Amino acid sequence: MTRVLLTGASGFIGRHLLHTSPRDTTILAVHHRGALRSHPAVTPLRMDLIRPDRERLRDFAPEVILHTAALSALDACERDPAAADRLNVEVTAMLADLADGVGARLIFTSTDQVFDGREGGYEESAPCNPLNAYGRSKRAAESHLLSRNKGHLCVRLATVYGRGVTRTSFLDMLVERVRAGEPVRVFSDEVRNHVAVQDVASVLWRLVRHPLDGILHLGGPEGMTRMALAETLCALGGWDRALLEPVRLAEAGTLARRPVDCSLDLTRLAAWWGGPLRSVHEGLGAYLGALPPSPAQEGADEE
Repeated sequence: MTRVLLTGASGFIGRHLLHTSPRDTTILAVHHRGALRSHPAVTPLRMDLIRPDRERLRDFAPEVILHTAALSALDACERDPAAADRLNVEVTAMLADLADGVGARLIFTSTDQVFDGREGGYEESAPCNPLNAYGRSKRAAESHLLSRNKGHLCVRLATVYGRGVTRTSFLDMLVERVRAGEPVRVFSDEVRNHVAVQDVASVLWRLVRHPLDGILHLGGPEGMTRMALAETLCALGGWDRALLEPVRLAEAGTLARRPVDCSLDLTRLAAWWGGPLRSVHEGLGAYLGALPPSPAQEGADEE
């Protein structure tokens, strides 16, 4: 049994990791908010990682630490960069100390927001120049981790999409609005390698078994705008694409600056995985296939 310390266990990615965990793992699931169910392979542990019980974490003796906890809302990080540094940088450093102390590997989920988005197609070795506080905090954490030369891994994630477990995701909100015939504002010039959350979980669990170190870019095979993602969803769902209202990043009125083209070079991922992950078309098709029917559809079925 592989002993895995999972942080951010009640978050979007964390819950999907728990739902897809291999049978031969024992997980200490650290979470700050929400509730988690325990079962023989999972022990929930509510803990504020800014004020951690280091002895409790050390006594678990993890072999791998999957660190997904973060302050990731871009505007929240911009309003309080010190809070972003505490959770995204200082907590990562604390977990790196723990990992080195017990001989564990640390897999840290970072972000494509470490780039300024002026070029796109970024390789793992490309220079970083984050435009916002979130990206700066993640880059600082990366630098700290990589300086240790201990076999740890920084996984730079693109935009992750999928069904929310306890909270509504972007896709859930989009489907709810277009089903109701309501307009939705969508970024039209932000290019990312959108990736299904199930695929992220699959890659992270394989990394637990088949280690890499350094930096790994993780995203779907296509660099596309959020508008193109939303249009694909509407086409697959049979909804009116005219409800999608394009808005440029510069006109969105967000507090944090957002890079325009953060598309990633995924050569290392494809070589290690054995090919690309699912396309947006495939991932959205699976997402829609798992959705409950709308009230209108249920009424039609009853007729």
